[in-house]
Amino acid sequence: PFPYSKNGFRVGMKLEGIDPIHPSNFSVMTIAEFQGYRIRLHFDGFSDSYDFWTNADSMDIFPMGWCEKFNHT
Repeated sequence: PFPYSKNGFRVGMKLEGIDPIHPSNFSVMTIAEFQGYRIRLHFDGFSDSYDFWTNADSMDIFPMGWCEKFNHT
């Protein structure tokens, strides 16, 4: 079923997440846009052509500081 609940994400928020093309890489991402329950993530330091859409409840995105807390680089 499609999720209809609100999420707390806002444009400009920073996240840490797993690169969907290279799943062994964690990157800093910025929320570039959101539509409903979907968010478009931008890899900091890369062109917009690498942006991607994901669900707000994705298991591959984390709050800032998550990598340091769990010893990921």
